[in-house]
Amino acid sequence: PDNRNIALEGIIDGLRIFCPNRWPSQGIVGGEMGAGSSAGCGWTGKLSQRETHRKQCGYECVRCSFVGCGQDVFRKDFEGHQAPCPVRLVSCPQCNSPPN
Repeated sequence: PDNRNIALEGIIDGLRIFCPNRWPSQGIVGGEMGAGSSAGCGWTGKLSQRETHRKQCGYECVRCSFVGCGQDVFRKDFEGHQAPCPVRLVSCPQCNSPPN
């Protein structure tokens, strides 16, 4: 038997919510957030839209994918982190051979 309450699901889905990253974590390195700051993502929307938003939210925490780094940064700062990442492998400037 289906015990779902469709009317209640409709009410809950229609609620406006804030992005979970409205007040981002304070331990993020590389982000522009300082300790005690309350600025973050200003998105509001329906509960049913939350997961779609989180996949593109600039204040969602993502981990650097370079082997040996693993630093957590805000999605909005990710591209800026990759270029100067201290463990990023680069081609040889003299012979232009790719990294091993």
